[in-house]
Amino acid sequence: MDTIESLADISDQTDKVHFLNGRPQRIVIAKSAAGPQPLSLICSDEGLGSVGEIARWRRWHGMARQEASPIFDLGVYCVKDVTISGCGNVWLNGRLVVSKDIMMAYARSRLAMLNLPIEMALPLRVVEDPCVSWVGWGTNIYGHLIVEMLPRLLMVRHTLGAVLPHHRYLVDEQFPQWFRTIISNTLRLAEHEIEYFDSSKERILLKQGIIATQVMDNYIHPFAMQFYDQFASMVAPNRGGGQLEKIFITRAFLGKGNLRGNFCTNEVEIAQIAATEFGFSVIAPETLPLSEQSRVFANTSFVAGVYGSGLHTAIFSQPGTRVGAVGPVNSLQSTIAIAREQRMIYMGMEPGASPYVDLDKFRFFLERLSCPDKEKNHYRYILKSNASTYDHDLEMLQRFNCAPVMETEGALIPTENLSNLSANLLVHRSFISDSVTGPTMTCMSVGANKTIEGFAVLLNNTTEDSLVYQSMSPEGEWSEWITTPGFTGTSGLAQPLAGFAIQLKGELANKYTCRYAGIFGEDNKMIVCDEGQRCADNDREPMHAMQITFLKRENR
Repeated sequence: MDTIESLADISDQTDKVHFLNGRPQRIVIAKSAAGPQPLSLICSDEGLGSVGEIARWRRWHGMARQEASPIFDLGVYCVKDVTISGCGNVWLNGRLVVSKDIMMAYARSRLAMLNLPIEMALPLRVVEDPCVSWVGWGTNIYGHLIVEMLPRLLMVRHTLGAVLPHHRYLVDEQFPQWFRTIISNTLRLAEHEIEYFDSSKERILLKQGIIATQVMDNYIHPFAMQFYDQFASMVAPNRGGGQLEKIFITRAFLGKGNLRGNFCTNEVEIAQIAATEFGFSVIAPETLPLSEQSRVFANTSFVAGVYGSGLHTAIFSQPGTRVGAVGPVNSLQSTIAIAREQRMIYMGMEPGASPYVDLDKFRFFLERLSCPDKEKNHYRYILKSNASTYDHDLEMLQRFNCAPVMETEGALIPTENLSNLSANLLVHRSFISDSVTGPTMTCMSVGANKTIEGFAVLLNNTTEDSLVYQSMSPEGEWSEWITTPGFTGTSGLAQPLAGFAIQLKGELANKYTCRYAGIFGEDNKMIVCDEGQRCADNDREPMHAMQITFLKRENR
C-alpha cells in the first residue's frame, strides 16, 4: 500500500483558502509547541504493580516525554479531490495519508487490522461544496469522540469558520445518537451545515476538502486546551453548584462487551470500598447527561476508577485534581493529566484469566490518592515490597503470551549456569503493548503481526550505568547505545525491530557476561550472539522473539 508519510512536506503554507490542482494548501492556526513539564506520580511504590508496569508508568511521567520532539502545527489542509473512507482515513491520489498530524500513532500501528481493499471497494459519492473532515478512529467510543475528535471540529469552527467559504462538516452516521445530539443541539450545527455519510456503506470524494489536523500526538497541543474549556462551557454554562469532592467512576452497569480498557471482576467490591471506607461518591457516567458529567468533573478534587473512557472525562477537571487509574492500558490518562496539570497515581490488576484488584493494594492506592497531606508514617495501609519473584514473573509471562525458555520447545539458549543477577526485560509488542518477562528474560510473540517494537532491560540492585543496549530499525539503522533502564525502539508506530545488541560495563562486566538470541521473520530464523555482537538478520526481517541470559564469567 502506497502512503503519504508527511502531508506538510508536499503542501504549500498559505493564509488564504485555496483549492488548487497539484499541491494541498496548509493554513496554520497555531505553530508547533514544546511539551509541558510532566508532574511526577503521586506514588509509584513497587507494591502497586509489576516491575514492568511501574517502569512504564514512570516513563509516561518522565523527562523523556517532555524532551520529545515538539508537537506539529495545528491547522487545516485545503485539498482538491481528496477521498475520505472508513474511520476518517484520508486518501490523496490513491495514497493513504499516514502523516502524524492527520492519523494518530495508535491508528498507524493498527492499519493491519483494517480490511482496506474492501473499504476502498465501497461506492464513491462526490461532494462538490467545501467540506470539513474531522472524523477519526473510534467513532462509537466516548473517549475518542470527546478527547480526540471534538476539539478538531471546534478548532475549525471557532478559528476559521468565519473566513472559510460556505462549507459543511462531515458527520458519520455511525456516531452514537448522543454525540449527534451534541453536534446539533450543543454545537448548534444546523442541518444545512452537515454532510452526513455512512462509513460502512460508502466513500466520500471531496472536490474541495478541508482536513483538520489532530490536536495531540505525544501530548496535547497547549493551544488546543481552550477548545475543551469552550465545550465544557457550552454543555454546562453554570458549572457551579453542589460539589462532590471525591468521585469513583464505575463501569459496573456496562456489559463486558461495551467496556474500553481492562475488565475487572470485582469492580463492584472496590466501588463499595471507595464509598464506605474513603468517602467517594460512586458515579456511573453513562447514566448522566454530558452536561452533568462536565459539571461533576469540573468541581471535584479526587477522581478514581478502573481505566477506561469514563475516566478520560477528567479532561474537564481543574489543575491540581488528583486522578487514580486502575489497570491502565495506555498513556492517554497521563497525557490528559500532563495537559491539565493534574497529579496521577496508577495501580495494576492481578494477572490471570479473570483480572481482579487486590483489595489491600486498592486501599493503599486510595489512601495515597485521597490523603495528600498525611505524613508518610501516618498512613494506615502499608504494602510489602513487591520484589519480583520467579512465580510472579511466570504469571506475567502466561498473561502476556510469553513463555520461559525451559518450557519452550527448541530452547533459544540453554539455561544451565545462569547467574543470580536480578533483571527483567520490558518489551513492547505490536497489538499487545508492554509486557515484562521472568528471570530467563525471554519474550515470545505469538502471531505474524505480533512483532517486537522496543525493549528495556531493568536491572535490580546495580548501578544505572552498568548495562547498555541498542536496537536496529526496519530500515537497518542502529540506535544510539541506551543505558539501563532506558527504552530503545518505538511504541505504537508499527515499526518492528530488526535487531539488537547488549553490552555490560564497569564492575558488572568483570563478574558477568551475557548471551542473547532473536527469532526473525516468517521462517523463524534464530540468531544467537555473545556480548557486544549485533543480533540481526541480514535481510532485516522483523523480530518476534528475543532472549537475554546473564552468566557468571567462571561458568562460561
